Amino acid sequence: MRMAYQQRQPIYAAEIMALCLPYCPEDFYLVSNIFSFYCQAREFEKALEFAAMFISYSKVTDLQLYGHYLKFYALLQSSNWNEAQSVIITYK
Repeated sequence: MRMAYQQRQPIYAAEIMALCLPYCPEDFYLVSNIFSFYCQAREFEKALEFAAMFISYSKVTDLQLYGHYLKFYALLQSSNWNEAQSVIITYK
């Protein structure tokens, strides 16, 4: 994973880390790192999947809020303004 990241191949780093998900399915650190790698690779649809996964695993409010932040970040980066507005309305 580190070599893929150092060679500026974030998609490969994300895919390598995703191989660990069956063994640690609710690991927030793992899911958020995979989200980050997909954002770096500008694969926002995949990043949104992992943001949704993060939100679904979250049981406490602060982690849910962070999960919604991840979703909001990916929506803004992908210029998906209409859906980003729905995240804002949720917390208004």
